[in-house]
Amino acid sequence: MMGSSSFQWIDHMVLIFNRHYLFGLLIVVALLAMYYGSIIGTYGYADDYPMLTGAQSPNSWFHVLYSQNGRIFLGWYTKAVFQWAGSIEGLRFIRLSILLQLILMGWLVYAHLFRINVSRSYAALIAVLVVSLPPFEIMAAWAGLGITVLASALTYPAYRLITLHSDLRSGRTYIAWAAAITIMWVVFNIYQPSAMFFWFWVAADVLFQTETLRKQLIKILKLGTVFAISGMVYFTIYKAQGLVAQRTSLAGNYLEKAVWFITDAVPSTFNFHFIEWPIWTGALLLLLCIVAIVIFDPEPLRLRLARLAIVLVLLVFSYTVNLVVGESCALYRTRVALMSVAALILCYALCLTGQNIKVAGKRATAVLLIAVAMVATCKATYNVLHYIVFPQVIEYSLLRSQLRHFDPAVHRKVYFIPPPFGPALVDQHYYMEFGTPSSCLPAEWGIQQSMVVLGLQRLFPDRKNDFSLSNVVVIGNHSQADSDPTALVVDLHDLSAFR
Repeated sequence: MMGSSSFQWIDHMVLIFNRHYLFGLLIVVALLAMYYGSIIGTYGYADDYPMLTGAQSPNSWFHVLYSQNGRIFLGWYTKAVFQWAGSIEGLRFIRLSILLQLILMGWLVYAHLFRINVSRSYAALIAVLVVSLPPFEIMAAWAGLGITVLASALTYPAYRLITLHSDLRSGRTYIAWAAAITIMWVVFNIYQPSAMFFWFWVAADVLFQTETLRKQLIKILKLGTVFAISGMVYFTIYKAQGLVAQRTSLAGNYLEKAVWFITDAVPSTFNFHFIEWPIWTGALLLLLCIVAIVIFDPEPLRLRLARLAIVLVLLVFSYTVNLVVGESCALYRTRVALMSVAALILCYALCLTGQNIKVAGKRATAVLLIAVAMVATCKATYNVLHYIVFPQVIEYSLLRSQLRHFDPAVHRKVYFIPPPFGPALVDQHYYMEFGTPSSCLPAEWGIQQSMVVLGLQRLFPDRKNDFSLSNVVVIGNHSQADSDPTALVVDLHDLSAFR
């Protein structure tokens, strides 16, 4: 047995909650303000549609798809909850469960920062900033991402098991580390980018905890060793099953990947909630953060440069999974750890700057963090509503309005005319995550066919088994539709007219 010390972090969480529930309430209120739209809106988001129809099917394509991408536990969960939800209307309950996961995540960030001596108010404001970031906006609004937030949160007990047991002469240490490896293996099998959140807790320690450089390096070495072992265990088991997928194939040119990471992924990450901004603004903000840390950190120059170097290395570690694979597309949901570590760098720079600036005779740190948290909350609310909820709700409503012309006694086929790929309902779109209607995604994904089937099942619940994906044909325009009187044409080509 590992003893009671293995669970000290749980007792610490309970103690913090008893003393600081008002700050926990602040986090909950902020999350409700940011993500209420994903709960009240009736919509599906991209893969949600084929996942719903797939969950109703007895075949095992769920298992095959998720296994190929190394996310077997996410596949099992998605199959179960989508089967339970049963309809587009039921997806809001899955998104509600994601909101509860975000509350847990916000509380863990707050508790961890308080544990390393960050003041209660600062810890709460930083927690609000973290759970409002674009990766979490995507996760909150997309039912198909299910337990990816929970997976990120699970990295915390793994991290604590390692830091609480660091004596290599004790057998309990190796038992605790084995438990941490098991937890991380589970997280990898849910969603690999979520496993990278492990480095968020490490980065918080480096920036906000007062420790000697030697002690920090030794701790990082131990944490990195256990993390690397868990990654190798996951990868070995994955490869041993003979599984392969395009997204999991390794990169061929790591130099090109590094250039892409430095010139694209990192600068756009430092734009944070302002996804509309050009890359150079993010690069400028990163530069300002580095300057603030170098100038205002009270440590000797050698130590502050060493701390900065360590954090920048952790920034790279937080995106490890995506750096080793061949795909070079910085999807926001894959940056859940990268952007969270970037947020810590921003907050640390603001704290240092605020300590050297006075407003009305007082240090400006609180003012700066409050301003950042308020802006983040408002922008997250806007991003979720404007770029995700409203386009998907309008799209699904328009689809259902056209499907009302369907007569089961007459129609045997549906021709579906999707809108052109791009920002049909908003001015811009980003990585097929923000501002992209589900119906304009590639037809081979089966989204349009599933949208029609689910819409018909909702309109005719007593005949839901009569509608098949094979009876839906995606075409480019009306001229491609034949004159079959038994076919209904659903035209979303002019979706942009409903802005």
